Amino acid sequence: MKNITNSRLILASYSCLFNIILWSSCGSFESSEYSEGKKEVAPPSQHSASPSISESPSIVENQPISLSDDAIRLAKVEEMYASYKLNDFSNAPDVTAVKAAQLAHSGRAVIIDIRETNERNVSMIEGAITLEEYKVNFGQYREITGILYCTIGYRSGLKTLELISQGYNNVVNLSGSVLSWAHAGYSFVDQNGPTKKVHVYGPTWDLLPSGYVAIY
Repeated sequence: MKNITNSRLILASYSCLFNIILWSSCGSFESSEYSEGKKEVAPPSQHSASPSISESPSIVENQPISLSDDAIRLAKVEEMYASYKLNDFSNAPDVTAVKAAQLAHSGRAVIIDIRETNERNVSMIEGAITLEEYKVNFGQYREITGILYCTIGYRSGLKTLELISQGYNNVVNLSGSVLSWAHAGYSFVDQNGPTKKVHVYGPTWDLLPSGYVAIY
């Protein structure tokens, strides 16, 4: 009887030990399996999100410049004169209206109107003389520059080359002629004094600035 009881106690002890070992193994296995199966995901970095796009600086498209009628007319005068010179008298020396006025005012030049009589009768650049007067009194003007002009500088450009070929070496053309002179704000006179009337030869050259009266 005593031997049976001892056997049962031993068997119970083994059974308990076995359960402890089994539980420990299972727990360890589950813990290992959980650790391997659970992939740790790093929290999203504060910098991983798409950076906010800062506001772009304001871009203002260039608005087309609104040119005045006078500016458009002057640009046309300059364009036409440049074309005339390139094609027909590229070797003729010339000066601008501003330079011509400076030279004449300082006594270093005389301004010469080479237009027809009917054109001159409407008005002339203040202080100008005719081509005939220049030639007759050439000795008086020999040492200063003769500045020739017409409506836009075409006829006076050709005349400049002609005079140079004849020995009048100190002559130049007024680029843009009466049209450029008017746009520069300089004076015209007729028999009665200052005037805003200017002969422009024809409608093609009706390019005077506002405030002037074109005659043709």
